[in-house]
Amino acid sequence: MKPTIKDAEMIEQLFEHDKIDEGIELKQKFDWSSELIEKDGKYGLKNCVGELLAPCLFEDFKVLGGVFLKQTDRVVAQQGGKWGVLQADGSGAWLVQPEYDYISFPNRLVAVKKEENWGVLDVTTLEFIIPLEQDLVYTPNGFLFMNGVAFFEKNGKTGMLDDYGHKTEAVFDEVDYDESIIKVLYEGKWGYADKDGNFTEDPDENVYYDDF
Repeated sequence: MKPTIKDAEMIEQLFEHDKIDEGIELKQKFDWSSELIEKDGKYGLKNCVGELLAPCLFEDFKVLGGVFLKQTDRVVAQQGGKWGVLQADGSGAWLVQPEYDYISFPNRLVAVKKEENWGVLDVTTLEFIIPLEQDLVYTPNGFLFMNGVAFFEKNGKTGMLDDYGHKTEAVFDEVDYDESIIKVLYEGKWGYADKDGNFTEDPDENVYYDDF
């Protein structure tokens, strides 16, 4: 069953008033998935309450199923075989031009790939947090920053980036990620990364957990 705007507002109010269980119970009654629409071989997107997110001008979208997209959100869309980021307000206006071979789901920071190079782009400023010259940007679960951290590789070394934009350099030989803490191998020693992105053997100085 699809929700109405009133249903969505009611759930939001329940969460705002710390009525978490009631909000979850009501939320689970509805299908929050967005809907593809088609015209002349091109696709657009509507959210679960029927609001237009993108007109029928595009080839494809990357949208998480079961997630309520509002008109203030962002959507990854494909045009001319390349990916960009749209403002999901129905206008079809690009926030990030479609020039990339890959873009991760649209947080404020997104992983992008162009030809053989990877980087991390801030959608709000269009500035690269991690330059578009990495060999790879990834997370263990496949979704950038779902656990608050991403990794990038260059010339056989690994660096880390959190969803606030704090980062290390790509200087670590190996990383060990066990869902609660990240250890790094540096010059033959296992340790951690501190708040400045430097290596430390002191666990009290480690800041790279999965819940920043």
